Amino acid sequence: MNHPNHSYPSSSQNLHYQHRPAHNQGYVGNNQRLGTNPRRIEYMDGGYIFCGAGMFTGRTIRAEVEEVQKANVGRKYAASKDRRALDPPPVVGLRIFDVRDAGNGTTQDTELDYRGVQATGLICHVEAFQVSVAADEDPAQVTDVPIPPSANPSYPQVAANGHQVEAYWRNQPLTLAANHTGSLVGDLFTQALNLPIGQDSKNTLLFVFADLSVQMEGWFLFRYRVFDLFSVHDNGAQPILAECWGRPFRIYATKQFPGLEPSTELTKLLHNHHVPVRAREVRRKRKKGPNNESGADSDQDQTPTP
Repeated sequence: MNHPNHSYPSSSQNLHYQHRPAHNQGYVGNNQRLGTNPRRIEYMDGGYIFCGAGMFTGRTIRAEVEEVQKANVGRKYAASKDRRALDPPPVVGLRIFDVRDAGNGTTQDTELDYRGVQATGLICHVEAFQVSVAADEDPAQVTDVPIPPSANPSYPQVAANGHQVEAYWRNQPLTLAANHTGSLVGDLFTQALNLPIGQDSKNTLLFVFADLSVQMEGWFLFRYRVFDLFSVHDNGAQPILAECWGRPFRIYATKQFPGLEPSTELTKLLHNHHVPVRAREVRRKRKKGPNNESGADSDQDQTPTP
């Protein structure tokens, strides 16, 4: 298999994709809805998909997705006039592989040259799950990623509340009861960007969630699911190409919000490519005063120039 490394700049070091073995997770469920049209949705994270329509028509592909930049902090959203997005903005990277001789024991995967890939129709959806983290932990240092129940035979597939376990984070079962996607405000779906910001300026497929806020205090992490609106599996299903879990971030009450750190190198790079993210060169502290009793940040971020 040919799996070239990708890297992205961050505030401290390059982030590298980690190859995961191909696997087929089976079905998410039948008769689910994608947009307004009822379709069967098949979950093929890392599995092989023969596409009967779309830009990959007649080809077998598989996909991998990874959170390459996590959010660290956010301020609880309570008033429409003062909504601030998570910081740093979560960024997800997508890799697509062309699969040859699938199923005959000599499978060869070759990563696509994204210069020839149309990003239109590649969509990522985000869900939020609440987790328990000690109050004194630094959000920037909490980097544990959830693992599937199958990763440990001692993990039950069903939680004590009777809900199916989606994943475990620090031995905490993540179920539908922990799903607080309804508390998210902003763009839960985002389209892929095809940008020349990979290693050696190679084109890379990224999903940038630049406009997400949360209406609850606490610790949360995201689950990302990627699909192609225009591709259809050979059995007629709408395939979810891949999914991954993100790492935790903390939402603070306004008066407890610690401020914002300087933007990461990846955020500034996206800003320079006119992606609508906010970029800061210096740390922004929460300011208080007669004209700013709410504790809101009073100075201005840089915004992209059209």
